[in-house]
Amino acid sequence: MQQSALLCLNAGSSSIKFAYYHAKESACDLVYRGGVSDIQHHPQLMIHDSSQRPLVSTMLSQPTYTGALEAILAFLKDTDTDKDIMIGHRVVHGGERYEKPVIIDDVVYTYLQTLIPLAPLHQPFHLQVIDYIRQWKPDLVQVACFDTAFHRTQPALELHYPLPQKWTKKGIIRYGFHGLSYDYIVSHFQEIVGKTLPKKTIIAHLGNGASLCAVKEGKSVATTMGFTPLEGLMMGTRSGTIDPGIIFYLIEEQGMSVEAVKNLLLYESGLKGVSGLSHDVKILLESGNDKAQQAIQLYCYRIAREISSLLMTLGGLDAVIFTAGVGEHAALIRTNVCEHLHWLGIRINNDANQENQTIFSAADSSISLYVIPTNEEKMIAEYLGNF
Repeated sequence: MQQSALLCLNAGSSSIKFAYYHAKESACDLVYRGGVSDIQHHPQLMIHDSSQRPLVSTMLSQPTYTGALEAILAFLKDTDTDKDIMIGHRVVHGGERYEKPVIIDDVVYTYLQTLIPLAPLHQPFHLQVIDYIRQWKPDLVQVACFDTAFHRTQPALELHYPLPQKWTKKGIIRYGFHGLSYDYIVSHFQEIVGKTLPKKTIIAHLGNGASLCAVKEGKSVATTMGFTPLEGLMMGTRSGTIDPGIIFYLIEEQGMSVEAVKNLLLYESGLKGVSGLSHDVKILLESGNDKAQQAIQLYCYRIAREISSLLMTLGGLDAVIFTAGVGEHAALIRTNVCEHLHWLGIRINNDANQENQTIFSAADSSISLYVIPTNEEKMIAEYLGNF
């Protein structure tokens, strides 16, 4: 199957990012990238060319996913009309069924709908975009690329919860997420850094959603997210791991509904909940608010604590890689996390860290430290090249 253009879509709860490539026999060239932000309130379309030159910056009149998609597709139609397009989607949850990208048909689409309760912040929006394109042009080939797939190399002991086995057989296991991001870092490390990926590496994907992945010899052996993207680290609005007994207490003793508890843990906790101010790390770092500083301290502490717990799965540690919005741009977060890990022999080159340089470990650091920008859309394009 050979298309001459690849459209890679990454739909979130309030934004759609895209990258558009011209396909070649063994590679793909970026032509445009951009997206629509703040879709439900003040949707803004921004598009750049491959050299980051701005081409479009405009507010959209329709605060809807349909309006956002129509704006992106209209731009591509006007500027690149003679290409056969294949579309690839980031899909957060592939469940137990899918270990690699698949072409979306009715069977695949129906199965992905059953996973909405496991990823309510993400899955509905992926499917909304997929469904729109199926109705717009039914003959277009659409491919689902799963965040869960990268973690299927993990051992059984890492996947299983201590629950009766009937629930394990029903698919209640640890899936892990951010797999496209982790796969990109692993696949492109040598190209970016100029050396092979260290044997025992922890990758910290720190965005509004956040997780860690222990990578041994290029394979995922453990990660902090589990059955859903709610488990693990403290995040922008998500609590991360808490005592499940808190849920019973809130429902039985405080009279909260299941829906209210779900809303609390998914949308009102994490950095936003602790600070009472914002989910945005940049805003919190600039604030003189004591609660904002407390939120940042707890965030960094829990990242370092989880990094420490992953050491056992690797049998040591050679490198830590920071990626995604916070990981790539927030030098103070990296500093605070690494200070908690000083006991490992981690030492920072402060100037390199402040400049977000690729390598920011000091010469006497026993563990290498890296900042590597992730590129989930590029990873999707590479997957599409296999079809």
